Amino acid sequence: MHTRFFLRLIATVIVAIGLLLVVGSFLPRDYSFQTEMKFAASPDEIFPYVNNLKAWQEWSSYSSEINPQLELTLGPIEEGVDASQSWVETRGSGKLWITHSIPNEQIAYIVEFGNFPAMKSTVEFVPDGEGTMVKWSSQGRLPGGPFYGWFGRYFSDILVVDYRSSLERLKRIVERQRPE
Repeated sequence: MHTRFFLRLIATVIVAIGLLLVVGSFLPRDYSFQTEMKFAASPDEIFPYVNNLKAWQEWSSYSSEINPQLELTLGPIEEGVDASQSWVETRGSGKLWITHSIPNEQIAYIVEFGNFPAMKSTVEFVPDGEGTMVKWSSQGRLPGGPFYGWFGRYFSDILVVDYRSSLERLKRIVERQRPE
């Protein structure tokens, strides 16, 4: 009697796991998100911090100062188009490079984390009254497989929190530099 119960229990668990795997494989893996923050500064006061990857060390999560486990290497070009950096940390390695730069308006860059498909990102600087609205957006696609189908539901939320904290640090730096 107990044997039959345990066999049914094991069969039920196997079916449930199989169902979760199948459903996870068919969940969407595309993501797209944006966060924005108003700065009490002009685009020309903010842009240099975003266009120069060496300056990212002061404010971004792609920084060994903010993330001490990150071993960061800047490329031969540190600013503008073709500026790049790579890193290694406990979770893996990655690379970031600027692909597009319009002074005081926008930068675009690509990030590769390990074997993940590339993520395309943009930072825009939109004049807004006496200040600037900084809009940071990213889009891409997670790898295949059931885990990423389930994880994809939370991936954007995790990165939005990271982007917002980076923008908050950048805002403090830029606004502190402003003449009174």
